[in-house]
Amino acid sequence: MEKYLISAGTHIGNIRKKNEDNLFINGIYKRRKETKFSYNGLFQQKETSVVGIFDGMGGLGNGDKASYIAVKILDKYFEFVRKKGVNFNSDVVLKKINKCICREIDKSSEKMGSTAVLLFCKDGQIQISNIGDSRAYLYRDGVLRQISVDHTEQSSMFRMQEQLGITKLIDIPNSRNTLTQHLGIQENEFILEPTESEMIRVQKKDIYLLCSDGLTGMLQDTEISDVLSMNMDLWNKKRILIEKAMQAGGKDNITVILIET
Repeated sequence: MEKYLISAGTHIGNIRKKNEDNLFINGIYKRRKETKFSYNGLFQQKETSVVGIFDGMGGLGNGDKASYIAVKILDKYFEFVRKKGVNFNSDVVLKKINKCICREIDKSSEKMGSTAVLLFCKDGQIQISNIGDSRAYLYRDGVLRQISVDHTEQSSMFRMQEQLGITKLIDIPNSRNTLTQHLGIQENEFILEPTESEMIRVQKKDIYLLCSDGLTGMLQDTEISDVLSMNMDLWNKKRILIEKAMQAGGKDNITVILIET
């Protein structure tokens, strides 16, 4: 039976006082108060596997609670999917998570939120879904390609300019980090619309990268691609990505999941 390699890790970074990121790997996740977490393992190609990253929104004060609620709800849903043998539905689980975070907001009167990026794989196919600016990439044949869609004001503006045929894209300062979608949005305020990719047929030596913006805010895509091209095992590639983000400033929590097929 075909197997996939996986290596995952999260680090508090150089600036933050707590790690508000969390990550999920087939039922394994970080405890809320942990500042570091690392995992290495294997997936069976034919089994349902789900990994994800939730970047708690630090500016809202309780990002670590939001991301922890997210992994707990995802864990329950993942267990249900495996036991019942039903199809994994990212839209369903992300909306369940959103409701639970909103319920906690109402109960505690505390502001909180989280981004999300999920990878679902089964029978040699992979699908990505996301809310916010946590990202998913595919590194194939020496080329790094972003699969997820950034739900930010900057990204929305760039897409609109491209549709209008504007070749020199105009940026607005501070728009990159302003989210247009995130978990923790009340249903009567805004419609939650996760982005979902087409099913991707895996190829030998593909590398799938999921990460929080603690990585992409510190490293350019070319720098990430350079690391993924290195002739070394997956664990060391993950380690180097986190170390490079730290060396570049480590201004946010850094979370990375790598899957090699």
